[in-house]
Formats: sequence, C-alpha cells, structure tokens
Amino acid sequence: MKIGTTSWLIPGGYLENVKLVAEIVDFVELLVFSFDKETRHMLKNELPELYKISKKYGLEYTVHLPTDCINNVEEAFNFFEESNLPILNYVAHPIDCIEPLLKKSDKISVENLKKDILIHDRTVFDIGHHILGMKVTKEFFENTVEFHLMGVKGDQDHLKLDKETLLLSKEYMKLMPNLKYICFEVFDLNDFLDSYNLWRENL
Repeated sequence: MKIGTTSWLIPGGYLENVKLVAEIVDFVELLVFSFDKETRHMLKNELPELYKISKKYGLEYTVHLPTDCINNVEEAFNFFEESNLPILNYVAHPIDCIEPLLKKSDKISVENLKKDILIHDRTVFDIGHHILGMKVTKEFFENTVEFHLMGVKGDQDHLKLDKETLLLSKEYMKLMPNLKYICFEVFDLNDFLDSYNLWRENL
C-alpha cells in the first residue's frame, strides 16, 4: 500500500509543496483542477525538478485531472503522458463525455462525488464525498484502487483525520480488495502531518 498526500499543503507551486513531503510519502497527488495557461506554464517549468526529486527519493505521482471540462481533462492527461514523471494513477471526476477517454487508458480512475457516481473498472473512493453525499455501491468498492482519506465532521470534509473517521475508514478498506494507494487529501501541512501520525499510530 502506497501512501501520499496533495500538492497543496502551503500556498505556492507544485515543486515547493512536493519538497515538503518528498522524504515522507510514496507519492504526491498533483492537483490540476483546471489546465489554464498559468497552470500549464508552471508545470512545464517545474517538470525537470519534479523529475529529479522523484529519482532522488523514489517519489511517484498521481494526477487529479481537471474538473471543469473534458477538453482540459484530455489536454492535461496528454501533457503528463508525454512527460517523464512516474505517474501511478489519474483521478477523474465523472464529468460529461469522460467515457471515451476512460476507454483509451487503463491508468485513469473515476472518483465518487457527493452528487454523482460513475461505475468504472477503476475507481477512487473519497470518504468525505461518501459520508456527506451519495453512497457508493459494493461494485464501486471492489473496483477501488485509490482511497482519499481525511477527517469528516458535521458537514465538512477534507479536514485532518480524526479517530472516528479512521475507524470507519478501516471498515471500508475491508471492502476494497484492489486498493493500492491511500492519499491524505487535505490542504494544510499540519493537517497532513497530524493525519499521517494518527494513521501510523493505529496501524
């Protein structure tokens, strides 16, 4: 089981965030919610150093593909496929017209949203979306390759992991025979460190 976190733990670029956790995690989830000119330029400039870090620490990456439109999803996917970064998994939302792209690659998985779930042979289980929204099915769990783990309290998710959500997560993991990657999907460095430590203390 490989452990990772997001590329947004402090304000700034991908590279400075990756450097923060390169010696701690197995992979970093590169968040590419849109593939606009600024994001494309930043990634292009930072790719060489991101690659060097991956070689130095054995670090790998996943990519959260854009969530705005299929054109940006396809452009971002092609961009990373043409790069030399070691990409373990691509996370896609079940947006309009995603199905043809899913048929082109066995590295893309589909995440459950609070209001939309698409059954695919590779899925990403987001526990926050599940608790606060639509519930995933047995088939979804069986196809899950990546787990987005976080704390969930009240109507908020993407919080630092708490003991209650951790216990629930362990029960859900029993339903995921194909799980390969666990990503602490939080957006604050201290939240990640607290979540990671709580996880390790309860292995």
